[in-house]
Amino acid sequence: MDLFEENFNTEEEKFIFKGNKSLENFISIVYTSYLINLHICIIGPPGVGKTTSAKFIAEKLSQKEKKKDILFPFHRSTKPYNLYGTLNIKNGNIEFYKGPLIEASIKGYIFIADEMNLSSVSTMKSILPVLNHQLNKNILIPGISEPIPIDISDNFFFIICQNDSDSLGRNCVPDILQSKIRNIKYPMQSLEEIENICVKKRNNEFG
Repeated sequence: MDLFEENFNTEEEKFIFKGNKSLENFISIVYTSYLINLHICIIGPPGVGKTTSAKFIAEKLSQKEKKKDILFPFHRSTKPYNLYGTLNIKNGNIEFYKGPLIEASIKGYIFIADEMNLSSVSTMKSILPVLNHQLNKNILIPGISEPIPIDISDNFFFIICQNDSDSLGRNCVPDILQSKIRNIKYPMQSLEEIENICVKKRNNEFG
């Protein structure tokens, strides 16, 4: 029994990935990467299902381990503090608010960075400290004077979903970040496979 059958299969006839061998194989590759703590970047044209597939995998794994996943949409104005957190005033005291990337890395959640290469190179580089499972980190957040201690969970898994860097408005992932990530091309679907997925999606929506 392959990894897809063992961990993600379902008897529901409406299940959109069932019977699509290229997508089943793709999901198995992502799951294997998760098992060995190898962060990934899913690359493909817009609208083919990159984020939908990543969200499906994350939800299945999170349910299995009674955790949760975080989907964070990147854009041109995304800054490091949007990921790591900021200082807030609560009951007259200044407290540090943990951002979604800090929460995911500490608690061992799956973090989906949707359209990451829409953001600036400096924002992408800021992600690097949480991609090393071997060391605990003191991360310096812009605007916060003291480093923030981060104890990275061994279960933390980082998934990037993005269009090719030659797409309009996209930046290249910095080499220093790329060295920590495995690129995975989203599988191209045949016309028959696309038709089957559309039928199953329509059945899911209407009934």
